[in-house]
Amino acid sequence: MRLLNIGVHCFASLLLPLTVSATLATDDVKEKMCHEINGMHHVMAMKYAPNEWKEEHFGWNLEEIMKRSKQKVWDNPEITIKDFHQIIHQIFQSTRDYHVGVRFYSTEMSYLPISIKGANGHYFVVNVDEEEFDENCPLSIGDEIISIDNKPVTEYVKKREKELFGVSNATNTSLAESSLFFYYGGRGDITFPEGEVVLTLKTASQGKVYQLKTRWIYHPEFVSGYRALGKKETFVQKHPLLNQQMKVPTYERTQILYPQEKVSTPSHEIGARMSFIPDLGQVVWRSSDENPFHAYIFIDRKGKKCGYVRIPSYEGDEDYAKEFEEIIAKMQAETRALVIDQVNNPGGSALYLYALASMLTNRPLEVPLHKMAMTQQEVWDAIWFQFMLAKVTNEEEAKELFGETLDGYPITLKLILQLTGFTNFVLSEYNDGKRMTDYCALEGIMDIEPHPSVRYTKPILFLINELDFSGGDFMPAILQDNKRATLMGTRTAGAGGAVNLFPIASKFGIAFYTATTTFAMRPTGDPIENLGIKPDIEYRITENDLKNRYQDYKQAILKALGNL
Repeated sequence: MRLLNIGVHCFASLLLPLTVSATLATDDVKEKMCHEINGMHHVMAMKYAPNEWKEEHFGWNLEEIMKRSKQKVWDNPEITIKDFHQIIHQIFQSTRDYHVGVRFYSTEMSYLPISIKGANGHYFVVNVDEEEFDENCPLSIGDEIISIDNKPVTEYVKKREKELFGVSNATNTSLAESSLFFYYGGRGDITFPEGEVVLTLKTASQGKVYQLKTRWIYHPEFVSGYRALGKKETFVQKHPLLNQQMKVPTYERTQILYPQEKVSTPSHEIGARMSFIPDLGQVVWRSSDENPFHAYIFIDRKGKKCGYVRIPSYEGDEDYAKEFEEIIAKMQAETRALVIDQVNNPGGSALYLYALASMLTNRPLEVPLHKMAMTQQEVWDAIWFQFMLAKVTNEEEAKELFGETLDGYPITLKLILQLTGFTNFVLSEYNDGKRMTDYCALEGIMDIEPHPSVRYTKPILFLINELDFSGGDFMPAILQDNKRATLMGTRTAGAGGAVNLFPIASKFGIAFYTATTTFAMRPTGDPIENLGIKPDIEYRITENDLKNRYQDYKQAILKALGNL
């Protein structure tokens, strides 16, 4: 099961000029568009697990959404494929679900090589891609952006949030800030700023106001037929900006999945190896730059050794789990308390998450339960797995079949019995004619067993924020529900289930869409979807943090750590 935000790479491999006569926007074309909407309707009706919750919580109704979307197709006399993309984007946007989304085959984009973060209505530069800017550019991290083309930045952020999500909340606002200078056709944007732009800024160091004149970096659309159905379009597929490899800016890591580079510099990117949180004290040991985990031991205010470990995502494997095991063993031996930094975490594999959690406890950890949407696919998976398990009678045979671990979670005979019980449950629920199962544990794992040899038993301060998704919701939920850690920060995003990807054979440039196929409930009786995980100690980023490298945040962490 994946607890992950899923995206798509952007491809730009066409080399020669191409002239295409696009199809007329006839009734036949509109019928085909509506046919594709009907296909999505069917899949969402069968596989989307939070249907009832969304109707109860938001008044969301799948039938009405799909009906209105098809009417938008018929009401537009000059509909283009880009217009159709916007309609499809709005279908998935309406779910208010971070696991639900759609991707298009599109290359068009505009961006500026900077990213910002806001606090109290003020917006500050948190990243600058110096390779994209002239070396004499005065822009510095911590500078405040006051206006864009003489309009307040707040107006642009609100507009961007509405375009991307339709509604406002803390997570959507943060994502809108990170996407303020990035427009991409692959996610459904249809307007792309070009030409000169004037940014008015104030320096962090002296408070001096200055203006920066620059230009939007624009990549054209190379996929034919998108602009105007019925008109001849010419696509010159060799462009000055593409003399170098075309790339999507890293600000889009929440939407586009890239292998994470082990960069050893602070970053606001979602899933980055190092977050923006500064060193918390005098460092006496640090993990190597090649290690997937940024970790160190530091001296706290009391002169004691404390540990810090960054978990960038839950997309890992047995090798990553082994690296984490070695770090936690060192932390257990040498530190009095541990800070785990999970801010800006996009999620990942449930079993890998369980593997990491198993090293943070000396007693079993109860996990959230899930309702699962059921089709013959789940039945086939269960039967196939039973065939695999049929000859396994002991732990040695299990390890011969699977290896020492599943995504780092140790193979034991108990795990095999849990997996077998889970497949029996799935078959029983399906034979009873249920579209949704009763609540069950993913893969049958009701409790995360402590790791056989490595267990951190001392206090844990666990840092979370509004850009923690999916697995980034589940890990803090598990630790909080079992009273194993103190959570600090802001409420997580609330992506409360597992996600499946659905490719589509589309005539109109749709690559695939994703949908949440389970609905999770915590032992407290609270869903994770939309509600997220509330911290035990709330901390919101301040203006001073953004101007001065998070010194307020650092002091708040040290204070909380001292009180553990």
